[in-house]
Amino acid sequence: MIEQQIIAHLKSLFEDSMQYHLKVQPSSHCRVTRGDRWIFKSTDEYLKAYDKKKGTRSFNRKTQLVKSNEARKELKWVTTRDGFDLSNGTYIMAFMKHMPKTWRKGIRKAGKRDLMAWKPMQNRPDIDNLLKKILDSLLKEDKHIWCMCALKIWIPDEVEEGTYFINVPFIFDAIIEYLKQKTHTK
Repeated sequence: MIEQQIIAHLKSLFEDSMQYHLKVQPSSHCRVTRGDRWIFKSTDEYLKAYDKKKGTRSFNRKTQLVKSNEARKELKWVTTRDGFDLSNGTYIMAFMKHMPKTWRKGIRKAGKRDLMAWKPMQNRPDIDNLLKKILDSLLKEDKHIWCMCALKIWIPDEVEEGTYFINVPFIFDAIIEYLKQKTHTK
């Protein structure tokens, strides 16, 4: 009974807070090193020949980095277009991804797609990589972010993929007050 009251109260608080749905497919951070610079100075033909000769994946690495840079530009463009600024608050971020097409939907009984909708996503990409991609794409310096909650969940096909932001500074303030009271020593 008390849990239901708390959930109802939280829902009402969330309704009054600023929210934003970033409708860009969540992607993970791709680490770039100084050693990757030569890949961009080389032609695709050279990289393919080099990979064949040495048994490496330089061309694949270049493709991966180009895709990552394009995703970063898209994130920046969409948030600028919509006027969303991540540095203005303390957020709950929900990374929402569609379930794999190989998972079956139930006809007579519930299938995996039916059972996993709105459930925690407990596989790759890791949540820290998703979070790092967002922060590095949208902020020059993420040192100002002091508090953030992140979760990743499976969503049904009829819901649009993306990242949902809820600005909830009052929850984090309540946590700080609770910690002050709990850890206060005499």
